[in-house]
Amino acid sequence: MKALSTRSRQVNTVLVAAVVTLALVALVRLLIAASAVDWLPVGDHVAMKLRALDVGTSETPLVGVYSRFGWNHPGPMLFYALAGPLRLSGLADNSMLFTAIAINLGAMAAALWMAARVRRDTLALTALFLALLCLGLNLGTLADPWNPYVILLPMFAAIIAAWRITAGDRVAGIVLVVAGSFAVQSHLGSAPVMLAVTACGLLGLGLRIRNDQDHERDVRTLLWMLGIAALCWLPPAIGELTGGGNLRAIVSFLRHGEGTVNGFADGARIIGRALSIPGNWVRGAEPVQGDWCWRCTSGHVDSGSWPIPWALFALVGSTVWAWRRRWHDELRLCLVALVAILAAFLAASRVEGVVVPYLVRWVWVVAAAAWFAVGIVVLAAIRTRSADLGARLGAVATIVVLTILVVAGPNLDPLTGYESWNRTIKAVVDPSLDAIATAPGPVLIRSNFSVDGAVASAILERAEERGLDVRRTDDLAYIFGDHRTIVPTDAASELVVIAGEGRIELLADPRFREIVSYDPLSVDERNELDAIEQRHGLVPAAAGTVGAAALPNRTAFDAWRDGEFASANRSQDFLRYRELTLRGDVVSVFLADTPPLS
Repeated sequence: MKALSTRSRQVNTVLVAAVVTLALVALVRLLIAASAVDWLPVGDHVAMKLRALDVGTSETPLVGVYSRFGWNHPGPMLFYALAGPLRLSGLADNSMLFTAIAINLGAMAAALWMAARVRRDTLALTALFLALLCLGLNLGTLADPWNPYVILLPMFAAIIAAWRITAGDRVAGIVLVVAGSFAVQSHLGSAPVMLAVTACGLLGLGLRIRNDQDHERDVRTLLWMLGIAALCWLPPAIGELTGGGNLRAIVSFLRHGEGTVNGFADGARIIGRALSIPGNWVRGAEPVQGDWCWRCTSGHVDSGSWPIPWALFALVGSTVWAWRRRWHDELRLCLVALVAILAAFLAASRVEGVVVPYLVRWVWVVAAAAWFAVGIVVLAAIRTRSADLGARLGAVATIVVLTILVVAGPNLDPLTGYESWNRTIKAVVDPSLDAIATAPGPVLIRSNFSVDGAVASAILERAEERGLDVRRTDDLAYIFGDHRTIVPTDAASELVVIAGEGRIELLADPRFREIVSYDPLSVDERNELDAIEQRHGLVPAAAGTVGAAALPNRTAFDAWRDGEFASANRSQDFLRYRELTLRGDVVSVFLADTPPLS
């Protein structure tokens, strides 16, 4: 028996060492990749960086990242997390990647710590599901500070914490408040799930207090949670009390909306696909349906079929099993997971506008939590026959997943996927800044929201570093902050970044001079694109025309393009046309040394 016990300990030691070693190798590969990548913040990442740099100044943000609907996400915890590393690194862009890694590592460490306080097999299962989430999300996603992605592992930790607080775990109470607050403040889409599981945790803690299970300790835990919650939500509260009105704007949007929602049927299909086998959270792919716009490379979430939600069926069965066996701890987790699924269904049913995959990526976390709850019940059954078998099975499975992660390595292509935009930014920003330096300030920057918007944001960021007084229009204050915006008529000069054919009108405007123009296509590719357009009905402007009259007549061409886009059998001309246009438009920058007209 003694020899058997020694062998058992040796096996356990080997398994733990293998898991730790592989996890460290995966982490080192991620850190090396994040250090080596030539990452240029574009679009949302630039806005996040600028607002993070406001932390600690008189413009310290009291709200979160901007929303496409004209308000901000509830709170600034993500900005506060990004601020320190940015300052300490001398404003190095890659510090934002390391901050995202640190946030995700913190969430994983919290989940593992809470699991370790239960049992070894619970710890092994938690490690397995964290590894599966990293596999499905792609290890490189852990380095992405974008708010729809950086909340995912904190959400998983919060769901585990909601379960453990029902058993009176004070560490879980703190994790639930911090991780849940971070997720909600960073992305409103997570709020229904986080509020629902928090309510479950508080209900369980309240029942413990009422039943005098450990009354004094549980009351102190509740007070700790309330105090930390007050600290987390103090900035948004100050913002609201000082007239910011962001939370009121969110409530108004939730009550009245600004468009059509996708509805309960689509919501059921979205959550059902995550709960199916294989769930999209494991295989790392969100089925999409077509393209949500003809110029875009990503489609909207495919909600055209009815998947079978196997995880839900398994969870219901596990709940019944745990209830019949009187496994109260496992039963509480199953109930938390069921409530999370219900909240996710309601949230996925109320998404306004096009349901692009990133908007509902948090559904993957709910699906993982559902299977995790099933796994916990299975472990309880295994435990009745063998004390070590569940932990060993979990460790072996974790080793397999971690091996796949290590071999695959981190993929940072999604972070650096704007190659054409990056080239455009590098080509036009410096000449634009040189021109701004000689123009009277403040200089107003105008643009749209495609590649020209990305260029304008880059100019704003770099101009601030050089001490130039550059602003955006005042309607964009919720994105960049009040101090980076101005009423147009108060500016002294005007810079316009414009993509595509709009430059023709500005070329004819005597107020403006063209500073720089960049075409991502070669001369031959541009000629090929022009030939395709004219072959399918685009009528060039007559020679000698200026201004709006110089814009080509695109009516017949647009009809051809839209028809091809809707067709299941697209022509070679259209495929080539789309390939060329996706490389980017011509981007031009114009400067007027006089105040804007409006």
